[in-house]
Amino acid sequence: MADFLVSERPNGDGLDELRERPANDAFRGLRPCGEALRRPLRNSRRRSDGFVRREQEDHCRPPPAGKSAVPDCFEQPRFASVPHRAGRRRMASLPPLYPEFARPEETSHG
Repeated sequence: MADFLVSERPNGDGLDELRERPANDAFRGLRPCGEALRRPLRNSRRRSDGFVRREQEDHCRPPPAGKSAVPDCFEQPRFASVPHRAGRRRMASLPPLYPEFARPEETSHG
C-alpha cells in the first residue's frame, strides 16, 4: 500500500479551527475517508517554512492537484507518493503541530 506525504500552507486562523475538528472527531463520520483523515491531521508536523506536513494513507485518492482535503484550513497542497508508513520516518524530526495529540515520545524535538 502506498501513502501520500502531504504538505500544505495553513490559511490564516485555519490551524486553530482545525485543532477543534480532530479533537471533536469531526471527521470520523465522513465516509469513506473520515477516520483516514482524522488521524493524519492529529499527527501533523510543522515545517520551518510554515507548511504543515502529514502522512495520508492511500484509503482514498488525494484530492485533484491544487485542492486541499480541508480547503478552509489549507492551501497550496503538495502530494508525494511514499511507501506505506515511510512518511512517518521522514517527518520524525519535525515538531508536532498539535502536541496535545502527540504521543509523549514525539514531543521532544529541538
